[in-house]
Formats: sequence, structure tokens, C-alpha cells
Amino acid sequence: MVHSIPDPASGQTLEELHRVVVALPRMPKNIVDDTRHEKVLSYISAFIAQEDPVLIHTMLVDWAILDIFQACLTSDQDYRVSCVALRLLGYLLKHDPTPATTISSSGSSNDNNIPNVWQQLETHYPIILKFMIDNTMGEEALTRYSCWFAWEHAVKYDGGARWLLETGKSAGMVTAALKDTSTYVLSAACRFLVAIIENRSIDIERITAHDTLLDTLLESISLYKLIHTMMTDQDLESNRVAGLEFLWMVTDARSDHGSAFLRQSQLLFSYMDLLMDDSRLVRSRALDILSILLESTANPLSILGKDIAPTQGMELDKSDDQAMVECFNYLLDHDVYSLIILTDSLKALHVATGILDAMIKPLRQSEEMHGIGTDFKDTIVSVILWILQALQENTKGGPMAAVSHIQANTIIVQGKGKLAHQLNQPGFQSLVKSQSQAKPMKGASAAAARGGTLSKTIVLSALKALQSLALLFPETVEKSAAIHMILLILLDQKLCSDQRVFKACLTALPIVLKTKIQDGQLLDEQLFANAMMVILGLLQRQSVGSTSVKLILTAILEFFADNTIGSILSNEKVGLDLANALGLKLYDMEWDVRDNVIEFIGTLFRNKQIMVWIGH
Repeated sequence: MVHSIPDPASGQTLEELHRVVVALPRMPKNIVDDTRHEKVLSYISAFIAQEDPVLIHTMLVDWAILDIFQACLTSDQDYRVSCVALRLLGYLLKHDPTPATTISSSGSSNDNNIPNVWQQLETHYPIILKFMIDNTMGEEALTRYSCWFAWEHAVKYDGGARWLLETGKSAGMVTAALKDTSTYVLSAACRFLVAIIENRSIDIERITAHDTLLDTLLESISLYKLIHTMMTDQDLESNRVAGLEFLWMVTDARSDHGSAFLRQSQLLFSYMDLLMDDSRLVRSRALDILSILLESTANPLSILGKDIAPTQGMELDKSDDQAMVECFNYLLDHDVYSLIILTDSLKALHVATGILDAMIKPLRQSEEMHGIGTDFKDTIVSVILWILQALQENTKGGPMAAVSHIQANTIIVQGKGKLAHQLNQPGFQSLVKSQSQAKPMKGASAAAARGGTLSKTIVLSALKALQSLALLFPETVEKSAAIHMILLILLDQKLCSDQRVFKACLTALPIVLKTKIQDGQLLDEQLFANAMMVILGLLQRQSVGSTSVKLILTAILEFFADNTIGSILSNEKVGLDLANALGLKLYDMEWDVRDNVIEFIGTLFRNKQIMVWIGH
């Protein structure tokens, strides 16, 4: 009986799949295009990923697919074919759906147990296993990667971990892989280590092969020390990035096993050094790790080495909400505070903004789970706005009058902690503004310094955080000066000379403005009128190009997408002002500007709701 499963992409049948699998060892060596091999891999792996027990049984028993893989590993074989076979083996190990049950061709189980994929490898295919061991240090990077890909999934089996232990070669394999010049090999080896960590025993009285294997690596190659050396290698950025890649994978597993490993290793105790690294790649990865840690760990400070020691009378076992309160307080009043007071370092200000952004989603989770967060929300919103204000230049003329009353008022940071106290000191924001603009980041190029590149990058990070805050905490953002601040940035020609900043402002503005809507009513129509005055002023500038016009019109479409704002925009005076501005742009000298306006008008007329609003 033939069991056919359509391929997700091409609809090919099981018979055709069989022909492709059987032909693997005979793929010609003279194929020049390497993507042919990748297409074969994708085609077969798509079937395996369906985790159909009947199909896997058919492959293992009826087709003897492991024999086919072994035939792909001979010394005279094209290494690309060998790599396809090894990676398909990895997929089989990963998607083995019934590792201890036999599935008959009719789809039912029988009483004869059939070994799972790993058991068959261990019992009948020592040649494959030897190839996988020897070629983790082979000549071709693709071969090394493919071996590690297979081991990543093989080591999840208890038997796989035990077999590796017995070879006595795991230490040398891992050491070589962590120093590999190929990032693909390095990443695969890191995933292999994470697989061992994630399969350790939860019961401390039950020692498994995974426990012993990890302990062996910790002792024989000093794994903690090896990773720490990579993370702190000031000579090679690639080593620091590689060390952090491993920690990111452990953290991204979001498990108790990973948290325990990070806590015991103490590898993140120096997280502030990583966040302040000269390398943008290192800083970015360190921030990713911190963000995931805050989202997924009950007591992040214990992993960061900053756990507050209990005072007399305080319980040793903290509740989750107490641990998170301490964490948020520490991040604000120690980390963010210590970074912002470095008034001559834009890099420090950038890192501070990143930490604030990383706190937003965990704060939402903590609020939902434990009811904490009101003070922290107000503090984070106000600090973000304070930073945005500190990076702005005074802008005069044009539509500035609509929001000029905000410019004279320094943002007051909410909160009772050390950070709020320092940022609210008279003249401190002016000091940050003048110093950060006067002294570019150490190592920055002259061109970057002149263009204020890092200032714009900080603004982008702050706007991203503000957008997240508006989506998660609309009631907090509604009470703030967020809209005014975005309008002021839009009018800052130096900051908005970077199209990324201009786009970020116009993307954030509709989202932040919607926080002013309650029960279908816009709380401050004058504020919306001011916003439209600024936007139309930008649209009417002689120097505005087609890209900027498209961004502006896209933001206006977002206004129309909201029933409350859209109805106001269609019926009030501001709608007439918009029509006049669009009419003028139809006479623009640039054809692509005119095309953008025509496309925008066409979109409006295709929207039935807008036609209802304007009475057509």
C-alpha cells in the first residue's frame, strides 16, 4: 500500500520523494550550483518535519534510509552530498515522533518494539557515528557544521550523551568548535551545548548521562573559563561576539536549566562591561541577552550578580514580585543612573536608553502577574522623554509656534529614586545636551561625529521604546508630553536629516496619538490640530523629497485608519488644510512626488468609510 503525502510546496508524491532519497549517493560531482544540494535538503526535510510516524517508519524500515546515508559518507563521495545526508540525519533525530514504538504501514502500532533512530545508529551504524566524530574537525566548514547539526539532535537522547562520553572525544571536539573560524560551525556547537544543558536532570539525586557529560566538559576544558575568555578577548571582536552568542542561546531557551547554568557560571556578572563594549555588535547582543533575561527569569539580579543580600528579618526566599521590584529599582537607580551621569559619553546614553527599552515588556508581564509597576511606568516614560529632549536642538520658524510652549519646559522625571532626583537637578539636562554634542564617542569617525550619527541612533532607540510604551501602557503615555516631544523632533532638521529618524517619528506619532482616545472621543482635539499643523508644514516645505512625502502621507493614512481621528480629519478645518496642501503638491516639479500624492488620493477614494465621512 502506497502512502502519499503531498509536499507543502510542490505537491509531489511519496513515490517521487523515494526516488530523490534513493538517488542521494549518486548525485553527480560535476554539479556547479551548490544550491541544488540545498534544494534537495529542503525538499526531503519538509517531509520529515511533518513528524508522520508512518512516513518515518517507511523511511527507516522500507527504504533503509540510514543505509543510504551511510553510502553518502564514503571517502570518494562529494562532500556536499555527505553534508546533505548528515543534516537529514539531524532532522530525523529531531523529528522522530515515536522513538519506542513500531508503526505498521497501515498506520497502527504493533507489539514489536522498533529501536528509535539513535538506537539504530548506535547498534548498526558505527561508521556513521565515527564519521560524525572525526569530521567535526574536518577540512570543509560545511562538513564540520553538518556534523555538529547532527550531534545537536543526537545528544538529546540519553544514549547519545552516554555514547559521546564513552568516546572520550567530546572535550576536544567542543574546544575546537568554539575556536572555529566559521560562525555557522560555532553556532551549531553552541546549540549542541545548549541541548546538553536543557536535558540535564531536574532531580539532583538522579544523575543522568547529560549531567555527567556537562560536568566532564566543565572540568576537562574549563568550559566556564573558556567562554569567559572569549567574552573578554579585547583583541578579537569575533571572539567576544561568539561568547555572547552562546550565552544568548542559553538565555533564549527561557528555562530553569538555562537560568541555573547562567547563575552557576557567573558569566553575566560583568554584564555592564559588555553593554559598554566598544563594539556595536557586542553591545547589541548583550542588550538582547538582558532583555530576554528580564522577560523570562524570576530573579534576574541573581544571574547578573547583583542580588540584594537579605537584611535581618527578611526572608531568604523572595517572592517573584519582590525580586522584580528590586531588579527594576537596581536597573534604574544604579545602571541607568550611572550611565546618564557620564554626561560626556553618548555611548553611555545609548546603553541607558537600551536598558530602559529592555525593561518595558518585563514590566508589563510583572504588572499582569503581580500588580506592580505604576511608579516604574511613569519613571521610564519620563526618562525616555527627558533623553529625547536632551538630544534636541532649538528649532525656530515655520510651524514651530504650534508646540513652542513645550520647548521651554524641561521634562520632569517621575519617581522617588536616585535617578529621578539627579535628572531633575537644575541645569543637568543642559549639561548632558552640551557635553554630548561637544564630545563624540571615543573612536568615532570624523564623518560620524559631524553627522551626529550616535545621537540619531539614540533617538531611534528612544522612539522605539516610546512606541512600545504607547502600545503596552497607553494610559501612562496619554498623561505625558510624548506627542509634543515627537513633534519637536520632527521639527529638528538636524535629527530628521536622517530618514530613519523621520520615519520613526511618523510611525510613532499615530500610535502615541491614539492613547488620547477614550470611549470613542479624542481627549485633546487641539493637540491633534497642532500635530496636523506640523505635518502639513513639513509636507509644504520646498525641500521635501518624494521619500519624505510618502512617509508623511503614510502617517496620515494611519490617522484615517482610526474611526475617531479619521472622522475628525474628514470633517473639520484640518481636513480642508490637508486638501489644500495635497492640491499644491500635485504641481510639484518632481514626478514621483506627484505620483505619491495621486496614489494617496486614490487610496482615500477607495475607502468606503472615508467616503461616508465626507458625505459622498
